Amino acid sequence: MLLCACCLSLFSNSKPLIDSLNKIKYDNPHGCIKRCHEIIASGKVKDPFVFYSFIADSYWHLGNQDSALVYYNYCMKSAKIKNSPIYIGMSLSNIGYILVEKTRYKEALDNFFKAIDIFKSINDSVQIRVTQTYIVNVYYYMGNYEDGLKISIPLAKYYESVRDYYNACISYEMLGHIYREIPDIKKAEANYLIALKFAEQSKNVKRLAEVKFNYADFLMDLKMYEKGEVIILQAVEDLKKVSAFNDIAVAYMQLGDHYFKVREYAKSKTYIFKALEIAGQSDRNYVLFECYESLAEIYEAEQNWEEALFYHKKFKSLTDSVAKATTGKELLDLATKYETEKKDKENELLQTKNQLSEKSIKAQKTVTYFIVVGLVLVSFLAFFIFRGLKQQRRANKIISLQKHEVEEHRKDILDSIHYAKRIQNTLLAHHEFLNENIPSNFVLFKPKDIVSGDFYWATKHGSRFYLAVCDSTGHGVPGAFMSLLNINFLNEAINEKNILEPDKIFNYVRERLITSISKEGQQDGFDGILLCMDSSAEGITYVAANNAPILVSGNSYAELEKDKMPVGKGEATRDFKLQRVNVNKGDTLYLYTDGYADQFGGPKGKKFKYRQLNELLLATSLRCMDEQAGILNETLENWKGNLEQVDDVCLIGIKF
Repeated sequence: MLLCACCLSLFSNSKPLIDSLNKIKYDNPHGCIKRCHEIIASGKVKDPFVFYSFIADSYWHLGNQDSALVYYNYCMKSAKIKNSPIYIGMSLSNIGYILVEKTRYKEALDNFFKAIDIFKSINDSVQIRVTQTYIVNVYYYMGNYEDGLKISIPLAKYYESVRDYYNACISYEMLGHIYREIPDIKKAEANYLIALKFAEQSKNVKRLAEVKFNYADFLMDLKMYEKGEVIILQAVEDLKKVSAFNDIAVAYMQLGDHYFKVREYAKSKTYIFKALEIAGQSDRNYVLFECYESLAEIYEAEQNWEEALFYHKKFKSLTDSVAKATTGKELLDLATKYETEKKDKENELLQTKNQLSEKSIKAQKTVTYFIVVGLVLVSFLAFFIFRGLKQQRRANKIISLQKHEVEEHRKDILDSIHYAKRIQNTLLAHHEFLNENIPSNFVLFKPKDIVSGDFYWATKHGSRFYLAVCDSTGHGVPGAFMSLLNINFLNEAINEKNILEPDKIFNYVRERLITSISKEGQQDGFDGILLCMDSSAEGITYVAANNAPILVSGNSYAELEKDKMPVGKGEATRDFKLQRVNVNKGDTLYLYTDGYADQFGGPKGKKFKYRQLNELLLATSLRCMDEQAGILNETLENWKGNLEQVDDVCLIGIKF
């Protein structure tokens, strides 16, 4: 979505050296970094900030944001010494751009506004508009669409009026993105079409392809898959003319991702393999990352675990190899920097020596003599210190090796947990599936750790749609294992055993849990709610174990009936009770676990509590579902403050 920071940066210097660096920072960023270090080390450049900027740009293109930040800061400091406001402003703007990528939006905006103040002081309207484009991106990501429109509309009209078709295309495309989110579908499409027109007039094939990709993505979100596919394949043909193979691979990836979302796995794989074939011929590793990760997800969805594991291993292997290569390159950069500094110091010493008078040199020799004598005396003491240090270093080396082993084990464990998270996510209810069966809904799902004991799950059996919101025993890895087991038993009850009534489903799952894992007295299981919506019958049936649904109707809310016992081994052994609820148009039903209400925070560090949560649900129930989710999330984060999240959070809203 964002535009490349260094692509928008304008260099007033058009000498062959600058032109060649501008080219190789894209094609050979490592070569650009090395060349710029050599130029700076030569000591022959008047404006080193120009070359620091190229180094930073190159690191940015390599995806090394932290190194890019370091060198943009070097650029800014050097520009301040040389009093170059244009480069001070550009550095601030580029630093802000990277902070956006790190989702540090407030800091990014501070940098952008400081940059604009500098550009205003030197009347550089071009850089002002460039930075305004960055600010629009921040507003877009923050959901501040109103302020985004206030900047984007004048920018688009300006670029159109001066026939700057390239930048006009960018501004109208951003308007399309914003209207898409509001959402105003007609205005979104109108602005995408204008962006396409200006992209064609700009004669920039890659820009035209990018707009086509985004317009096609918009169409496919509207379920116009065939039209979107045609447009992307048109863009591919354009890109073939300019040999932009990396972008072609990205296009195939986009098609593969869309068909994955609608569960057309065969078609999805066809395009991902095309992307993989192209990506394998280039050195753009991030496309290979995407291909391997996507193929692992597709095979997981198909429950082809052998192939899923194969591509996950390829993904992990590539990640490890890139990490090692990057480390080597960073060491090379450090060595280059060291040699540069060493040479600078040698030059300074040489200049100082030439300036000394003969008398000063004699005095210096005398001082040197006494220093040598002193060093001989100190060397005896140094011997004993060195022997102690040698022993200490041996001990430190052992500790370092042990620490390295621990870090490797920790990394392997985290990799496994992240992979478990992906498997768990495939078993949760997909948003598309929820939207097909309950069009007006939201899901607020915030695991405490990487994986979660809370889960939401859905399935369809004939005319019946089932939705479960449950809290398994524990959280983190133990909770995740329980959630996978619980989902399996729910699926088994409905889709294999054809048990259709919610109360009987919970009875069956409880029995399976007790016979499977509670033989030695453990009381593992879950609290939860299972809804059943039957399109051939009126009303909703449900079963509730310890957690109660909340029904908001008009200006009041009601906590519905529940069984005060878990699904699993507990004190009560009676059958679950089938409950019924009739809903009217405009009513909202909320299903949640205990994580939100149990969160500590606020001015006194107390629990949020159920009553306050239910009153918040009532207060926000008239808003659209996305707004409700946003308010609930923001309220929870503000309440939590700097405190740790105490449990998994899962809350679903359904408007009728």
